[in-house]
Parts: sequence; structure tokens; C-alpha cells
Amino acid sequence: MSRQTRVISFVESVLNMMSGYVLSLVIWQVIGPLFGYHVTLWDNFWITNIFTVVSILRSYVWRRFFNAGLHGRLVAWFGRRVDNQPPPRYSCRDFRPDYDDLR
Repeated sequence: MSRQTRVISFVESVLNMMSGYVLSLVIWQVIGPLFGYHVTLWDNFWITNIFTVVSILRSYVWRRFFNAGLHGRLVAWFGRRVDNQPPPRYSCRDFRPDYDDLR
């Protein structure tokens, strides 16, 4: 499996976001009034532009993050205990009642 270049990652992100852009314009004009939001087409255009640019950048950054293999470090960091010790192992004997206290 080959990795994507930065340019191809960006192109894929743009195509993905542009399809979302068109859907967002249509959905807001149809669904918005049902919930009491009456947004003009011009306002809808600018709001959608802002969210689209942010979404393209977010998608690109996450893709580069995973392609660089940095997610392994993140998993290792969050999976590590604070004291760097392995989690304790328990056996069935650790959970049996202490019958000595009943005597």
C-alpha cells in the first residue's frame, strides 16, 4: 500500500469538502426554515464558506498526521500509565472472600 503525497491528500480533501459544501447549501435552505432559522442565500453562502475552509484544513491536518505515523505515538502516550508500570494482573484468588474473618 503506497502513501498519498501531500498534493493528492489535499486534492482528495478538497473534493470531499466541495461535495459537502453543495449539500450544506441545499440542506440549510430546505431544513433551516423547518427549525425556525431563516437564513438568506447570501448569508448561507458565507457561513458555508467559513465552515468549508475550516473543514478542508482539519481534514488535511488529520490525514498528514496519520500518514506520518504519529497516531502510534498518540496511542502509546494515552495507553501508558502515569508510573510507567504495566497494569496489575489479577487472578481468581485475589477476589475470593477471606474466610478467616468469619471465624
